Amino acid sequence: MKRLIALILIVLSTVYTVSCGAKYDIVLTQNSFTTTEVIPAVTTQDIVEEYYILNVSSKKIHMSSCYMAKRISEKNRAEYRGDISELSSQGYEKCKTCFK
Repeated sequence: MKRLIALILIVLSTVYTVSCGAKYDIVLTQNSFTTTEVIPAVTTQDIVEEYYILNVSSKKIHMSSCYMAKRISEKNRAEYRGDISELSSQGYEKCKTCFK
């Protein structure tokens, strides 16, 4: 019964927070609940996404911070965002300098 009440309070507080833009949320403990200020969620714009630099000629994958990637000419250079394990099926290999 306590779990059901706790679940209902969590759902209601989430709906209220989302629909009303409330500054407070309900925090549940074992025997009681209190209200505390909600910390704003991190947005996807706040997260720096890692990307990779590909050398399409040599089929090497470099981290974006690799000094070797900065030496790749524009015609052989491509940016890649995603799972690099998918690139191995296309014949790409990790740079031995930046992927130690």
